[in-house]
Amino acid sequence: MLEPTSDEPPVKRARSNGKQPEVAPTRAKAASNGCDVVLPMRPAAKGLPNMIAAGTLGMHGFCVHDLRTRTYLPLEPKKKKDDDAPATSAAAAPPKRMHVVYPSVKQAMGVDWAALGTRAPPFYAALQLLCDMQTAPDAAGADLDGQLQWLEQQRLAKLQAAKRPDSWLSASFVAGVARHAEAEMAPVCAVVGGVVASEVIKIISGKGAPINNAFFFDALDSSEGHVQRLGPSFDCPWGVDEGKPVALPSPDDFQPPLKEAAPVLSAAAEAAKHDCVELD
Repeated sequence: MLEPTSDEPPVKRARSNGKQPEVAPTRAKAASNGCDVVLPMRPAAKGLPNMIAAGTLGMHGFCVHDLRTRTYLPLEPKKKKDDDAPATSAAAAPPKRMHVVYPSVKQAMGVDWAALGTRAPPFYAALQLLCDMQTAPDAAGADLDGQLQWLEQQRLAKLQAAKRPDSWLSASFVAGVARHAEAEMAPVCAVVGGVVASEVIKIISGKGAPINNAFFFDALDSSEGHVQRLGPSFDCPWGVDEGKPVALPSPDDFQPPLKEAAPVLSAAAEAAKHDCVELD
């Protein structure tokens, strides 16, 4: 595992009351969502599919993108009625392509809890625990009580390692997500499935910014979803890519990435019930 590229914060000066100086918290790292780790740029892999990992667990839903190296045309803002008249001056400049590198789903779902920002939903941390449980031989085949006990042990261990308070991810929240993980609520499936269908259209057409790179929905907390950039940065020819889209020149050579849309759109209708959708 690569070490973070950011330097350690300076030590605070001793207070006037004579107390020992305190070490300043690593705020930049704590709010990085994993981008403080820089990896080599993902190699071009022509022919490999783009991937959308999506699913619902009771009153919660998620959608994580792995679009590798993505190029798209941003949508133009709608013009007002006063601007509808044809321009008599010079022609408008062609839109610029936007370029962004996506982490893999594994990298996006493996961010250390100590690096999560304040906007990271608790459901993300609970989902991490459930994913870890699927590969744990002593928990995957256990009954519900055994799984809940394993989840509680892992929750306490990861909270201690990340130096997070117990209130950051409560035991009752993790247990509630685990108990209802197999339940499918029609409204939640409709929200997540609608998001996936919209994203598939963006990916096929090459127009509009796709989600970068994770979407989480919690029907118990609010009726709004949360979009988060999760995962490492990449060392690219134009600099360190932290997930922020970069404008590239020569938009004339832009080509839509896919030609056959029908099979993908039909697969998107079932996206909320499957772990992932592969885009050929």
